[in-house]
Amino acid sequence: MHKGEALNGFFHRFVYSYSSYHSETQALIELDDGRLRYFDPYFVRFTDRKEEKNQKG
Repeated sequence: MHKGEALNGFFHRFVYSYSSYHSETQALIELDDGRLRYFDPYFVRFTDRKEEKNQKG
């Protein structure tokens, strides 16, 4: 795994960690090779949704 490399995996859940002055949210992702890793949610993209094409209600 190299810095900036796009990886594929499966989202499991958000994980929250707390300290006395700070809280942090991480996404728990299972990589295609089976390893589990935490990622900042900013870097996670859900790609299983169909694109909506200019739908207006």
